[in-house]
Amino acid sequence: MHAYLIIAHNKISQLQKLISLIDDERNDIFILVDKKVKGFDLSCLKTDHSGLYELPREVEIYWGHISLVEAELKLFAYAHAKQHYDYYHLLSGVDMPLNSQDYIHRFCQENQGKEFISYMQPPLPRRKDNLRYQIFTKQQMHPNMMLRRLYRWARKAFILLQQLLGIKQQGAEQWMHGGNWCSVTDAFVSQLVERKDQILRRYRYSRSCDETYKPTLIKELGWQDRLFRLSPESAPTHMREIDWERGFPYIWRTADYDYLANSPRFFARKFDETVDSEIIDRLYHALKETE
Repeated sequence: MHAYLIIAHNKISQLQKLISLIDDERNDIFILVDKKVKGFDLSCLKTDHSGLYELPREVEIYWGHISLVEAELKLFAYAHAKQHYDYYHLLSGVDMPLNSQDYIHRFCQENQGKEFISYMQPPLPRRKDNLRYQIFTKQQMHPNMMLRRLYRWARKAFILLQQLLGIKQQGAEQWMHGGNWCSVTDAFVSQLVERKDQILRRYRYSRSCDETYKPTLIKELGWQDRLFRLSPESAPTHMREIDWERGFPYIWRTADYDYLANSPRFFARKFDETVDSEIIDRLYHALKETE
């Protein structure tokens, strides 16, 4: 059995397409909606084969903030308490699968025990960020542009003060980096759940900690040999197609269909039906035909 853990905040019809493609008797689906979101009613979502569970809306999620880690850990803990799944796939509500459930289950079975997590040394700007206590991370994407600039300047000023005083976050030099979306084993989720409170304390004053806590735990556990690579020479991968070269991240278009349809990876993000609905529909219908 696999657990699909989805963090969602909008685009209900697009979310239904995602759910339809992972609706399988071998899966349970867990959805956590950002508490800030109003009028996002999941009662219209349907499955024919999977269990479908909505978590209580308790977390206001902010980009780059510890709240996203809290949301992820709630999903991991909630699913783990229900059942010990073979794999837990963490997704956003604007992701799409690129391959069938037969493919994903078979691939995971053939690589049982591998963790599908990206893992690398943090780039220099991130290493510098990690060393300092971060404040105003919740407000750095404030909808009011004047306040957003004010908070960002205040954050930079606080970092400069710490540099002058020689203040550093303890142990941050050892932190690793990777994408927050992942597909991980029950053994790894057990470690996350066991260390939940410790993780939230350690990273509460860091920035973009959702990209730090899982690869750092892999390092601390000494599980680097469990990380999956598509080839011996390639870097560990989370088996997602995400394009950071053309966007933040790039929104996939119809012109990308052939590339995505031929990818060996499990999922891709991100998609937006208001930008290009055709790419979503083409992937959806192509996968439906394989069922």
